[in-house]
Order: sequence, then structure tokens, then C-alpha cells
Amino acid sequence: INQKNFQEMMSVFPEILPDPCGGLGILPQVLVAQEAKKHHYDFAFTGEGGDEIFLGYNWNTVMLTLAEAAKNLLRDRYMVRYEPMVEKTLNDGFPSLAGGLLSRGRDTSYATRRILEFWDHNENVENNVLNINLRVGLPAILTVDEYVGKYTGVTPVNPIMDHHIVEYVCSVDPRNRAPIPKFMMREALKGILPEKVRMRYDKMGFPVPYQKWDWKLIRPMISSLANRKIIDIDISKHVTMNRETWALYSIETWYQYHYEKLQNQE
Repeated sequence: INQKNFQEMMSVFPEILPDPCGGLGILPQVLVAQEAKKHHYDFAFTGEGGDEIFLGYNWNTVMLTLAEAAKNLLRDRYMVRYEPMVEKTLNDGFPSLAGGLLSRGRDTSYATRRILEFWDHNENVENNVLNINLRVGLPAILTVDEYVGKYTGVTPVNPIMDHHIVEYVCSVDPRNRAPIPKFMMREALKGILPEKVRMRYDKMGFPVPYQKWDWKLIRPMISSLANRKIIDIDISKHVTMNRETWALYSIETWYQYHYEKLQNQE
């Protein structure tokens, strides 16, 4: 995967997903699947679901660590009288914290409202985090897998999503899940995987070296979107690729592919 084939793939992004809602990580995923297809593979194992059911995301760790710290306050004899405040923080403050951690921009209100749709105030923080992973993050990731499979002809197989595994993990006491990322999976694989692999914490998905690449293709696309007068855009801020720029770029790519293509056909 390099700058050339990655940026070439960006132009066909609308052919992969029906909506401009996927992250840049989908493109390396497609390139890997295409390479597998060249070698006549029709199926590919994926690790989708591991972060979701085993609480492997960074925001999961932040939530669970802070929740544990809040509970520990109650063990301090000087904090006993503040138990209602601590409980209120756990029940009402943590949904807002989750919204702030998950939001892509400075406006956290939308993400917080979405979190509150799934947050059960009668459940502990650990179970709520797991529930959000399963009901918000996981369906989106599996949907991307499905579309990548359709586009490349390589069917994804998710062994971690076996219902026996998912049901078991969901039945485990929250105290045995947290706060170490993927604690249960790491414990289960003790003696099976080399320790260097089992206890590795620097794993990433498909990190893209944004800052190292030349992005001459950004300005014309962002300028085109700005000229539509639909979104207020400061073009000078978009000279390299990042989450915000990618969001605007994918919207314009999707618009050109679906609307201008139809207009030309007419």
C-alpha cells in the first residue's frame, strides 16, 4: 500500500459504500482484499468484533479507568458523605464523557445525544460501554466488511463473532472485563500466543501516513464542494488529509459520482 494506489482508490470510494460515511481505513482494507483476490482467495478471516466485545478501544479504557477511580473515592472515609455525588457522576456524567470521547469535532452534542439513546442509567458503566460498542460501533464495522466483500469478491469471515463467544463475553461480570484493553482475550490466550504478541498494546488498524504524502488532489475537491455553497468551508485549512478534510472530500466525491454522473447520463 503506497501513496499512488491509495489515492487512486479514493476516486472509487462511492462505488464501495452507498453513503459518504466510511473512514479512510476502508481503503487499505479494499486494497488487501483485492490482493487476496488476485491470489484466488474467496474468503478472508477478519478480527472484527474483538475491540467491541473485549473492550479494546482507547475510549473504553478511559471510561472504565475513570469509573473505577470514581468508585475508589467511596473507599476514602472523607468521601463517604459524597456518595450521592459520585453516584450521580457515574449515572449522569459518564454519558456526556462518552459523547465527548466519541465526537469527531468540537461539537459533542450530537454524539452525546446518540449515547443517551443507548445508556441505561440502571446499569453500571462497564455494561453501558459494552452495549454502545455492540449497538453503535459493531454494526457499522460489519456493514463496511460486507460492502468491501461485495466490491472485491472476497467474503469476510468473522470468527470472533461466533454467537457462543459473544454470548459468553456478555454474561461475564464486568469486573472481570476491565480496565485493561481486551483483558479476557489476553487471559484466554495465555500460553498459546507468544507473550510479546499477547501483551502488545500498540496495535492499530490501518494507520495512514497523512503528513508524509502529497495531497494535490485535495484542493480541487474541497474547492468544488465550497463552491456549491452548501457547507461553509475555509479552504486554507485543508492542505493535508485528516478526519475533517476526509469527511468533506468524501462528500464531494460521493456527490460527483452519484449526482453529476446521473445528470451527464440524462
